[in-house]
Amino acid sequence: MFNPLFGLIPFLLLLLAIVLIILIKKIKPQGMLKKFLILAGVSVAGFFISVLLHNLISGLLSQLLKKEIEEPVFFILATIICPLGLMAGVIGSIIQLIKERGKFKPRQ
Repeated sequence: MFNPLFGLIPFLLLLLAIVLIILIKKIKPQGMLKKFLILAGVSVAGFFISVLLHNLISGLLSQLLKKEIEEPVFFILATIICPLGLMAGVIGSIIQLIKERGKFKPRQ
């Protein structure tokens, strides 16, 4: 039972990542906020690229070697590294935005 919305969610996430990267270029935030926003956008795009490369390389190796081969590098990137990068980018962006608005003052 395939829900059509399930296929729409990854497409929307990728579209939002592309929009985020374009907005960063237009708005031109400064300092750490810019770095965190770029990290969030690149992590989402990297996830989709890693999934695609994992499937392409696994399929190609399986066809060439005539046995089932799993490719671990892009799989680890897609399942561990990119989500961690997205979390760091989103959390860091939120903290930087709060700091810039003066609502958050760290202890000294």
